[in-house]
Amino acid sequence: FASEIDIFKALAYPTRLKILECIRNSEKCICEIIPFTGKSQPNVSQHLNVLRKAGLIQEH
Repeated sequence: FASEIDIFKALAYPTRLKILECIRNSEKCICEIIPFTGKSQPNVSQHLNVLRKAGLIQEH
């Protein structure tokens, strides 16, 4: 269970907010998230990992 601090830290980056906006209404694969953010695959993967650890998203 993530602490509130972890959640706020995860939300402190604009790229992570863009990712959450992208996946808000439906599941997406990373190949759909990358163009939405304009970031590289390794960068998006890193941001997804932080969001996962904060409990904001789940992997399916």
